[in-house]
Amino acid sequence: LKRLKDDGCKAFYLEGGFFRFQAEYALHCETNLDSSCSSTSPPLPVLGLGGLRISSDSSSDVESDIDRDPNSATDSDGSPLSNNQPSFPVEILPYLYLGCAKDSTNLDVLEEFGIKYILNVTPN
Repeated sequence: LKRLKDDGCKAFYLEGGFFRFQAEYALHCETNLDSSCSSTSPPLPVLGLGGLRISSDSSSDVESDIDRDPNSATDSDGSPLSNNQPSFPVEILPYLYLGCAKDSTNLDVLEEFGIKYILNVTPN
């Protein structure tokens, strides 16, 4: 948060977190549980976070494949996902993508997905 402020961004903590915000400003929130959704398309499957593992940028392609072990990912019913791992970056919310360090330096990928800002959340 401090770094965002140092960079001139307006950044705030939500007192009480998302649940309090949702309770006070429900009209500004959308969830997959909304019954008012008029879409007739079937819901998208929920993936376990294991399918979204990211390797460090120092990893080779072989190591990246090992990092994306299909046995670490499960479907919403708990069954393992197929060996077809998602290509990166993955849109996890509208306009919010999850990718690896390699994606963040690939200008073609950034342009293709319209990504203008990168937030590094790796522990190193």
